[in-house]
Amino acid sequence: MSQTSSAVSRSIALVATDLDGPVDVDELLELICLASIDAVSGADYAGITLADRHGKFETKAATHPLVHEVDRLQYEFNQGPCVDAVQGRWQPRSDDLRLDVRWPKYGPLAADLGIVSQMGIELFDEPGLIAGLNLYSSTAGAFDDDTVEAAMLFCIQATHTLGRVMTQRQLTDAMTTRTTIGRATGVVMERFQLSADRAFELLTRVSRMHDVTLEVLAGQILDEVTNRPTQPSERAR
Repeated sequence: MSQTSSAVSRSIALVATDLDGPVDVDELLELICLASIDAVSGADYAGITLADRHGKFETKAATHPLVHEVDRLQYEFNQGPCVDAVQGRWQPRSDDLRLDVRWPKYGPLAADLGIVSQMGIELFDEPGLIAGLNLYSSTAGAFDDDTVEAAMLFCIQATHTLGRVMTQRQLTDAMTTRTTIGRATGVVMERFQLSADRAFELLTRVSRMHDVTLEVLAGQILDEVTNRPTQPSERAR
């Protein structure tokens, strides 16, 4: 195994350590940023940018406040390796932002803040959402071809890890939704003396009438029950 592969494996192992327990996606993104610095030689800082299909950018994780500042400049000018990475240019890299003519507005300002070398790698591309891993260095020429290889390997494995956790969260969300709707159906059954099928049908019709999802309607019903003032007859029981 090459030194590059070894570093990537160690870093992914670090990220995956707590995956058997509950892991928040935002927390995992932070761990991926930290692990990328270990895996990719020359990287001083790291961040993860999310972009939707409307071109809205957001820094979801970063290892240092400086990352948020340089990312803000890239979003403002719509230029820089970070922006290019999430716009499908795969692995934009700059050896010296002070001299790089591709990003004339962003480069000099980033250099003034202490960021001289930078690289962006697409992390994942899902319907409606794109993510990029951004690596920053205060040293000129910090990233070479081996660095690019390490970053790509890291992103491939990190994406698999992230996909597992996101799937688990989606399953958990789905279970929570079913539980919420089930409880609201029970409330309707008791209140109107309906069978489960008729109560669910009633919820469906009301959700369509008010153009809200079943989950939202169920939540409103449960909130109403929770916040309903206690009647005197109920207090006497």
